[in-house]
Amino acid sequence: MSDTILKNPKIALVGNSNAGKTTLFNALTGHRQKTINAPGTTVSVETGMWKNKELIDLPGLVSLYHISPDEEIAANALWSDNSRHRPDLILFVADAPHLSRSLYLLAQIKHSKIPIILAISMADLLDKKGLELDTELIREVTGVDEVVLLDARRKVGVDELESKVNLTLQKSHDVNSATQVISGEDVRDWAKKHSDEHFKWASDVQNTLGLHKLDGKLFTYWLDKILLNKFFGIIVFLLIMFLIFSATTVFSSPFVNLIDGNLRDVLTSGLESLLQNTPVVLSSFIINVLLESLLTVSQLIPPLFFMFILLAILEESGCLTRFAIVADRAMRFAGLDGRALLPLVLGFGCNLPAISATKALQDSKSRTFCGYLIPFTLCSARLAVFVVVANALFPNYAGLVVFLLYITSILLVIFVGILLNLFNKLKGKEQQEKMPFIIPLGTYQKPLLKSTLHLCAIKIQQFVLNAGKMITIVIAVMWVLQSTPIPGSGKSFAEVDKVEDSVYGVVAENISPIFKPAGFGDWHISSAVITGFLAKEAVLGSLANSYAIDDVEDETEGFAQNLRQTFSSSSEGEQGLAGAAFLFFMLAYTPCLATVAGIKRELGGKFALKSITLSLGVAYIISVLIFQVGGIFV
Repeated sequence: MSDTILKNPKIALVGNSNAGKTTLFNALTGHRQKTINAPGTTVSVETGMWKNKELIDLPGLVSLYHISPDEEIAANALWSDNSRHRPDLILFVADAPHLSRSLYLLAQIKHSKIPIILAISMADLLDKKGLELDTELIREVTGVDEVVLLDARRKVGVDELESKVNLTLQKSHDVNSATQVISGEDVRDWAKKHSDEHFKWASDVQNTLGLHKLDGKLFTYWLDKILLNKFFGIIVFLLIMFLIFSATTVFSSPFVNLIDGNLRDVLTSGLESLLQNTPVVLSSFIINVLLESLLTVSQLIPPLFFMFILLAILEESGCLTRFAIVADRAMRFAGLDGRALLPLVLGFGCNLPAISATKALQDSKSRTFCGYLIPFTLCSARLAVFVVVANALFPNYAGLVVFLLYITSILLVIFVGILLNLFNKLKGKEQQEKMPFIIPLGTYQKPLLKSTLHLCAIKIQQFVLNAGKMITIVIAVMWVLQSTPIPGSGKSFAEVDKVEDSVYGVVAENISPIFKPAGFGDWHISSAVITGFLAKEAVLGSLANSYAIDDVEDETEGFAQNLRQTFSSSSEGEQGLAGAAFLFFMLAYTPCLATVAGIKRELGGKFALKSITLSLGVAYIISVLIFQVGGIFV
């Protein structure tokens, strides 16, 4: 390499998960990012431009002795025989309070013979405790090219990092000798063979720098003693999740009620006055499709906003990783590999990316096993529906109801996992090997309001854009069916007064008896169930739209009151039981058509059909049991 900087040098960000690697990547690249597949694989990596430099955010690593495809990509990228894929510089990111945890990986990375800059993130946390790191001593002891202390969230130390990166790139390095170090060996085999040597090096560096003294001085050391305890950790986890769901319902309820009540009445009456001289079809489309879609999406935003904010705080603070480890212990009862927990955690945000995340699991058995369980995780689309419906049916206990649904979702994952394991045993199938769940804990941090709101805004925007399209499409299809009269009714399109006279009404009425044993055998609810198969976020729109058609003579009657009357009449007065049965059915049955398509793409069409059958069967059995058994005691 020459003494001048390359035109577009390639820099790989390497480090443990939760070490601040992605935070630094975002701080350096801003919005100049894109997602690509690693060469020859379907594993996604983030790339971005930092001035004239190309940054690659490689998946987090604990060791070059990789287990998952993600880790394999990160490991092989540093030993690629193709110079085009090989980085010119490694930016090794380690967090200051737990620097010792990164030394084992650094011991291995040093053998790549690629220039290394050690970027120590979260250095501000040590400053607040009056602790210091001697960067010059660290550079001498570890043998890296440069050491920089950073606070990436506030962009402190970025200028110094840029200066040292430019300086290091100007130096002459032999970047072609790495393959010779492990010539004739696979990277994974080489890492295993030299593990004792690397552990000894890491231990010597830790002792020389006195890093072992840091843990005992930090309050977080004692906090981990509580949160990672197998008993207290679960209690704290459940308590925090209960507070999050309660706060979400309490804070969002006034906004949801305002949208469903005053705003709906004002906009509906205003549009009716404005459009009274327009054709019936056009006015009906504007009010029952466009306005209803807008109001439905608007109703979902408040609970999602508060939920995303609270979960972002939990994630930014570093607590989410601790809870993942605590939950992993419980998930072992379901026979799950520890790594399968991560796709399941993603499922509580959205099932579709969770299905895609199964690609990171180490074998096909783990991927298919996890694929069966992900549809039972409570995604954000279902959560938003639950908050609105729970507020309508159980206004005084909405937070508790949503929390119980969340807990039930976790229990369903475990229960179905146990059943699948028993089924596999009966069929004589081999049990999957239980791999250890290894993930760096990361550091506790005070969440920044700006970054938290930014993360929340991105998620809300993505949800509104994606869900908004699906909601509008579903409501439009429903409007067409509801506006289409059955032969012999004597009505024209968009002039249907009673639902019984529409195609939609006939279909919904014929399906509704299926749900009578569960207490919600009403056409309003059965139509919402059908709609929910396409997209859970469109369920509220389906219900609201059906009431708008059915109650043309009483348009001022609110959504919540309509819903309570529907469940009361369908269950012969057992409104609470029927409502609970409906909520649990919504929790367990097929998430959405997009998730089914994702399952088909990742795991195959046959598996997708099995998944649909399993979730529908479990959902129907649970809802019937709740209504029938509950009726005995009520």
